[in-house]
Formats: sequence, structure tokens, C-alpha cells
Amino acid sequence: MHLKTVLLELAVLALMLCSCSNNDKSEKIGHRAYEDGNSPAYLMNMEIDSTNVLKETYLYSCINSGSGSNLKIDSLFLDRYYIPALTAEDSSAMNLRPCMIFVFGGGFSHGARDREKYLDYFNYLASQGYNVVSIDYRLGLQAPFEKKSNKIAFAKYAVNRFVSSVDMAVEDLYNATKYVLSKSAEWGIDPSQIFISGSSAGAITVLQAEYELCAGRCKVLPEDFDYRGAIAFSGAIVLRKGKLDWGRRPCPVFFFHGDGDSNVPFGKVSTPWCSLNGSSRIVASLDDFNKSVDKRARKVLKKLNMNLSENSKGSSSAGLSVKSGTGATAAHNAGGEEIESLIREYEKAGLEYASYTFYSYEGVDHSLAEKPMYENLPQIMLFLNECRCAPLKELPVCQTMRMQDRRRPPEKYKIGVFDYFKSNYGN
Repeated sequence: MHLKTVLLELAVLALMLCSCSNNDKSEKIGHRAYEDGNSPAYLMNMEIDSTNVLKETYLYSCINSGSGSNLKIDSLFLDRYYIPALTAEDSSAMNLRPCMIFVFGGGFSHGARDREKYLDYFNYLASQGYNVVSIDYRLGLQAPFEKKSNKIAFAKYAVNRFVSSVDMAVEDLYNATKYVLSKSAEWGIDPSQIFISGSSAGAITVLQAEYELCAGRCKVLPEDFDYRGAIAFSGAIVLRKGKLDWGRRPCPVFFFHGDGDSNVPFGKVSTPWCSLNGSSRIVASLDDFNKSVDKRARKVLKKLNMNLSENSKGSSSAGLSVKSGTGATAAHNAGGEEIESLIREYEKAGLEYASYTFYSYEGVDHSLAEKPMYENLPQIMLFLNECRCAPLKELPVCQTMRMQDRRRPPEKYKIGVFDYFKSNYGN
């Protein structure tokens, strides 16, 4: 391919991917009408009790940028959705609630924390006992792009703006998390049960935040803090160089992504200055992480005179087996004492497996940035309950579910730069 064409595509890639007190007012949130006047049919059969859900808005951060006449102050708000405690016992320290922090989508150029299509998701989680916090974040690609002297300079500038936009969104998510932690006692939130989820650009933000946290690059949150779990609706991770390399075990992640997505890559898109790694690439990196743990685990098992079976249906004398295709060790039939002994040895060796669930859809587009918030609420709640109830030291199971959209035949997609441009900008 001609160099000029490559540079033009790189510039286009950046354009495409662009896609302090509280307010004491409270309002009740009911079932919301949709743009066509009707809620999705599958919601009609679900019991989403939103009649008692309250919404409160708080200013969580003020950030100054620029100076002099160019001084800009970004005031960032968050909305809290919750059902008030009915009794004093409900709000006691023994009954602290989990929290879900949500990051909206919009290509880092637009979007709103209270978009109507998100509200049933918020109300459902609130009806299940969650505090739901939907946040603002700075939209780094909202301002128009400046002209540059040549295509190379513009391509590099545009890509760097995209990466900087992701960094800003991650910083704002960290600050929102810090604010929620500061309010945890007042709001009755368990600080060890904070989840994150996001749609599209919000999913990129969520995954990037966990990746940076695992790498030890977060200076805002306590050193021992980690999210309890993450849900990514069509997300990715941005790397300036190298490949995905987890510094430590990430929190459990639930991925939704279609291989026909032309807004956020299912696989990987690269430029000379960064790469965008979609869900399939992230899952592969988590499998590699678990395989590296397996290598160290074999030494522990050998010490305990146990065998690590390669057959997912078989088991060793100690009842251990490996889930094929994941690299994660799962204990199935071992006796209680053997399991406790194994866990103690794993902890001594610092062995912790990554856990994930990946719903991979054949031939499905970027609609998965929203649809799972309505169509997969039972699976989402199962994932959240498992994260809440299972001890962190428990050995996890990783799974990939290959789904098909029966409304159309599966089709293999290979997304290119101009596909992104057409999807995000329509021309």
C-alpha cells in the first residue's frame, strides 16, 4: 500500500475512534419511555420496580485546564440511583450495599450520564439492592481537530488526542471512585463491593482503568483497592507500545462484543503510535496470564504430590482439572482439607488466576454496546452475585460463550480503518 494512503488511514483512524458541593434535590424515577414511544418488548416481562428508586445528583470533581483567557473549568457530576433503606437494620454496617459505577458511551466526543436507554439498567440494579452511580467525564474529542502542516504530523496528533482522551476519562473514573469511597459510610456502601461497567467509549474507559490499576499506575485510589468486578459492553484497551501484559490479576470481567463491530474493534487495530485491543485480544491475554500462573502452580502441585490434568473432564487423585482452552485451574472434587491446603500453598506462592466471562457474538455489530443492558440482565446479575459471594481466593473458572444472532446468518468481518470512519461519522 502506498505510504500516503497508509498515513491517511492512520489520520482517519484517530478521527473515527473519537466517536464542589452536592445538589440536595431528589426525584423519583419511573419507567421511561423510549424514542419510539415503547420500551423493548423483553422489558415488559421483567419485574423492574422503579417506583421507589431515588435519584440524587452530586458534584464530584472540578478540574482546571489552561490559563489566563484560556482557563477552562470542568465541573463533573454524578447521579446516584438507589432505594432508601426501610429500617435502621437495613442501613447498618452489617447490611452495606454494593455499588455499580457506570460510564456512558459516545466516542469520547458526546454522550450523557442520564441517557434514557440506560435508565432501566440503573433501575433494575437499584431494585436488586445496588447503589448505581452514573458519572460525567471529560470528552477529550469534543473540540474540533486542528489542521497540521502534513499528513504524518496530523496522524500523530490525532492519535495522541485519542489516547489522551482515554487517559482523561480514566482519571475521572478514578476520581469518581474516590468520591464514592468517601461517601461509602453515608450512603451505606460496602467499599469492597464496588463494580464498574461501561458502554462503548465507557467500556474502553472501564477496561483501561482496571488495566492501569493492575499495572500500579493509579495514584488516586488506595494501594490495596481493586474493583470487585467489571462489565464491558463492546470495549477495548489502548496501548502506546508493546502487548497486553497484566501486572497482577485483574478483577473478574464480563465481556460482551460482536465480531461485526465497526466502532470498537473485536480484535486489534494498530498504528505506529498506539494499538486498540478489543475483547477477543484481551481475553487471549488473560488466558496467557493464567497459563503463566499454571506453570508456577505445577511446582506447588508437585510439592503437594498432586497432578494437573490437561483433560477438562478428567481429574487427578486430588480432584483437580484444567478447563480446556482457558488455562485456569479449577478444583472440583477434592476434599475440604485438600482444597484448604492447596489454597494456602497458592497464596504463599502468590498464585492468583484471572477470571472472566466472554459473550462473543458472531456477525453482530456495535448494538452490543447497549443490548445486553436489557437482554442479558439475568446473566449480568448472576455474574455480579458470583463476584459478591465467592471469596476472592477461590479458584475461578473462565468461560467463552460463542453466540449467534438468529435474525441473520453469521458473517465474518475484517474491520479496516475506513470502516471505523463510516461507522462513527456516517461518511
